[in-house]
Amino acid sequence: MTLDENGKVNAAPFSFFNAFSEDPPLVVLGLQHKADHSPKDTTRNIHRNGQFVVHMVDEVLRLHARDGLIDQARMHVNFDVYHPIGRLFGNLYAAQRDTFELARESLAQWLARKGASDESQ
Repeated sequence: MTLDENGKVNAAPFSFFNAFSEDPPLVVLGLQHKADHSPKDTTRNIHRNGQFVVHMVDEVLRLHARDGLIDQARMHVNFDVYHPIGRLFGNLYAAQRDTFELARESLAQWLARKGASDESQ
C-alpha cells in the first residue's frame, strides 16, 4: 500500500513481493512499469516518498479449494488431483507436473559439514 501525492491510498493488490527474512524483516518488491515504460502508481509513490506498507496475514481464517484437493485430516494437498501452472515471465507459463523431495539441512549440519571440508583443505 502506498499514498499518492494527495494522500490517497493506493491499495492495489501487489502480486510480486516476497518476504525473505523475519529477523531482521526483509521484503523484496518487483516494481513494474507500464507498456509505455512509465512507472506504475506503486513505483511512482515509493520513489516520491520512500515509504510503502506490506500487509501480511498471520492466521489463515478460511481456505478455499475445489473438492478433493485438500486432505482435510492432514491438511496436505492431494497431488493426484492438483495440476498447478506456474508463470515464468511475460506470457510464458509452465505446467508443474513433477514433484520431488529435497531434504534441507539445519544450520548446525551445514556448519559441521563446512567445518569438516575446511579442515581437509
